[in-house]
Amino acid sequence: MPALTGIILLAMVINSCVKDEFELNKFSSDVEWDPNMAVPICKGSLTMRDILQDYDGEELVEEDETGFLYLVYNARVLSYRADEMITLPNQSFADVFTAASDLNPLAVPVGTTITESHSTVGNIIVNSDERLDSVRLNGAELTIIINSDFQHASTIDVEFPTLKKGSLVYKKTINVPVTGGTVTNTYNDLEGYTMDLTNGGSEYNKLQANYTVTMTNSGNPVNATDDITFVVNFANPDYSSMFGYLGNYVQTLSMDSIHLDIFNHILDGEAYFDDPRLYIRMNNSYGMPFQFYLTSLGTYSTSGMPSTPLFGSDVPTIANPRIMNYPTLSQIGTFAADLMLLNKTNSNIMDVIETQPKYIFFSVVAESNPTGPTGDYNFITDSSRFDLDLEVELPLYGSAQYWILQDTADFDFTEVYADSDIVEWIKFRIVADNGMPIEADVQVYFADSNYVVVDSLLEDVRIVESGQLDAIGKVVSKTTWTKDIVWQHDRIQNLKDVKYVFYRGTVNTTNSATALVRIYAHYSIDISLGAQVQIYVDDPDDLEFGN
Repeated sequence: MPALTGIILLAMVINSCVKDEFELNKFSSDVEWDPNMAVPICKGSLTMRDILQDYDGEELVEEDETGFLYLVYNARVLSYRADEMITLPNQSFADVFTAASDLNPLAVPVGTTITESHSTVGNIIVNSDERLDSVRLNGAELTIIINSDFQHASTIDVEFPTLKKGSLVYKKTINVPVTGGTVTNTYNDLEGYTMDLTNGGSEYNKLQANYTVTMTNSGNPVNATDDITFVVNFANPDYSSMFGYLGNYVQTLSMDSIHLDIFNHILDGEAYFDDPRLYIRMNNSYGMPFQFYLTSLGTYSTSGMPSTPLFGSDVPTIANPRIMNYPTLSQIGTFAADLMLLNKTNSNIMDVIETQPKYIFFSVVAESNPTGPTGDYNFITDSSRFDLDLEVELPLYGSAQYWILQDTADFDFTEVYADSDIVEWIKFRIVADNGMPIEADVQVYFADSNYVVVDSLLEDVRIVESGQLDAIGKVVSKTTWTKDIVWQHDRIQNLKDVKYVFYRGTVNTTNSATALVRIYAHYSIDISLGAQVQIYVDDPDDLEFGN
């Protein structure tokens, strides 16, 4: 449990106090020196909230109204906007009028006109198996290309009767000169238009186009092979909404993980959380069903424990996927929320957490319209999105045994004393009033610049005793512990080359982890550290201190 790291932080506090304050050259030169000096080094109080700051950099620690603490780790594992998943491809339509069957301007007197119309229904191209009823456009680039072999002037109307902005039908008029040839016009004025693709209400993916040619007899001849061809291209169509059946899409997220910071420095030991929880939070503004499932579920632990897969009756798997809630047509533009809770009653989440995983890793597969083109009517907007978040919640109620934690800090003894030869002995006194449900053995190792250990600070003793608990595992009173540590001259000499300090602690909860404990924000440990120094000197002018 994270509170158990408190003893390691205690050791770090001791180190920082010595380094920052036990520099005798900072004292006034007016002091009347005594070769045997007792000086306070530091005194402070660490609350549980202070100790958990390492885990709360991203507001990972939460507390309820009683001050009871939870660790919360979360990750957004899947997030797809509709316009990232479902797109409308470029569209192209064509038609042709021929002199042989459709147009013969010589059938009317010179200078008069002949009119001919075609109506065609083209297929809208889709990326999957969509069956589109209508599409409202943010825009598209429309290019109309007309090529005429006729040596007669023409006026051509291109109209899409089911492409409308309100009641306004989309229509373009293009003039072709008497010399014929190719005429190309490009338009970017489709914002706000809606395509009805039902072909009168009975079909889908259909768009009607009407072409009308009005040609004036110029008196020039007409060849039987003369024709007028039409090519209409919709490039980069951008929708604001789509309606109909929107297809079966499968989205797979490659391996991702949730990082459980609490287990970063754990080398060994066991931890028991009585009620770990894994929440799967879903928010969906697609107007269509999605199912999802998790794959490659497992753990990675720095403590050497094997990876443990997550399973259980409510774990979404390929054989047991979860269907997300989704908004109805009347709720367009809103999110439908959904929540799954995996706990000790419907999964093996306790076994997973007992491996003390630094990471819980997984992959996610999401599938739209898993039953195909049946069921409810689909819709999306360009801002529709579905999000999938995983959240591990660890209520701090449980126990921990033989947790071995380790950390390293810089420590240069010459910054305390430039000449250690003048020190006969140093006695440190540590007093701790412990209001936390932890007990620990700690060792502090001193190492040289090559990380070779040259000495250690403590004997293998219990350095902190737990606070006193009530029947529900809550600390009701503090326990006071006092420890004197004396270093003689010869041992102090070992510190001349010290550049690093290693802190290593074996931590248990109360009564060697046989009791379940509760962690509250107000828990604290009060620490005081003093030192008594005996110096080989009669004249204080002979003293040489660090810089």
